[in-house]
Amino acid sequence: MNLFEFPWLEMAIAISLAGIPLISWAERPVGWTIGLCTLVLICVGMECGLHHADIIEMDDHRVAEWLDVDILSAPVLPVVALLHLLAALMVPRIHATNAFCSSICLSMGLQLATFGCTEPSLLVLLLIAGALPPLWEMWRNNRHPQLYLLHMIPFAVFLLLGWFADELEMKRLAVACWMIAALIRSGTFPAHAWVPSLFETSNFGTSILFVVPMVGFYAALRMVLPMDPPEWILQLMGAFSLLTAILSSGLAVVQQDARKMFARLVLSHTAMTFVGLELLTPLSLTGSLAHWLSSAISLCGLGLVLWSLEARFGSLDISQHRGLYSKAPAMGAFLLLMGLASVGFPGTVGFASSELLIDGAVTDNVLAGLVVVISSLLNGIAIMRMYFLLFTGKQHSSVVSLGVTPRERFAVGLLTLVIFGTGIQPQIVLASRHRAAHLIVDELERDHSVD
Repeated sequence: MNLFEFPWLEMAIAISLAGIPLISWAERPVGWTIGLCTLVLICVGMECGLHHADIIEMDDHRVAEWLDVDILSAPVLPVVALLHLLAALMVPRIHATNAFCSSICLSMGLQLATFGCTEPSLLVLLLIAGALPPLWEMWRNNRHPQLYLLHMIPFAVFLLLGWFADELEMKRLAVACWMIAALIRSGTFPAHAWVPSLFETSNFGTSILFVVPMVGFYAALRMVLPMDPPEWILQLMGAFSLLTAILSSGLAVVQQDARKMFARLVLSHTAMTFVGLELLTPLSLTGSLAHWLSSAISLCGLGLVLWSLEARFGSLDISQHRGLYSKAPAMGAFLLLMGLASVGFPGTVGFASSELLIDGAVTDNVLAGLVVVISSLLNGIAIMRMYFLLFTGKQHSSVVSLGVTPRERFAVGLLTLVIFGTGIQPQIVLASRHRAAHLIVDELERDHSVD
């Protein structure tokens, strides 16, 4: 077996899961976690690079037949590995425990398997399994997971109901159940309360890695769209998504706690990615797919910077000016950069994707486009409000060091390179997203012509 025939994705998943017992007993868990995440990123990068170059047909050399890297999942897998590497690099010392570092490996392995899976039945099981690590952490830390369970139990039930309905050839029921499950997992109104609660009761890093990759959006792409959902289901999904987007954006502006504000920001961005699924045009779908990747990268960076600040300063109250810039100017610059990238500032990874998403929405549905524009505007206001409240005002006096560590500097430097590199050359992301959107739309049109 040569380099081109090696099962790189299977190796990445195996490394992630094998690292759990290793890191559980390691004396320096952060170093081991960074090393394992780097190896996983290299493996996933090789897999996706070979797929992009069309060097060899990878399906002929699969060890796990249920795994597949196609044009939809190829760019997502490196992003997932990168997010976990960034979390390992920026984990504050107070949270750098064996248990948390092991949870990074578990989360990475489950998410790589989820985003690489194309079989609906196995995808159902992986989605349910992916909801267990945050629950286990809350129980381990004696937190109250009732609200989380109140949403994740129906999420699992609807996934299983859809699976059984699909086996019984009840396609319409399966589509409805899986769509509801995807919306619950994405925190769509009215099933949105679990996301702010998760950020309050769970570890900030665990919450970021669970919510930011937008697994619910992927579930809708893999399980709902291939079954040719009726138009009323897509319209209902779009209506609830638009309501969630503008409601969450408005609430983000008035939050007085940084964690809650970040949770609302994530909900708004996640809801906006579903707009392209409702319209189902190549332009809108390209915008949604690109917005999915750009939001995951920038929001992860923003959340990790907030986590680092919180570890130094405690709970971040954004109801008054804190004047942290004099003590942590680099952190202020990092937060502003990640925040502006998340709302599509020119030159960043989110600019082209936001433009495509808005253009696609306005072209096919003016009201939907208006809601997306207003939501983006409110998100930008929330970002700037948080920055000014945290870093301006009277100087903060503290004996605690707020300087940037070498690991944090490297992580933010890497993330900055990705954000501006893909912002200056957006075709790196947009070309594959455009092909994936056309492939989805063409398959749906063929299904309609056959019917």
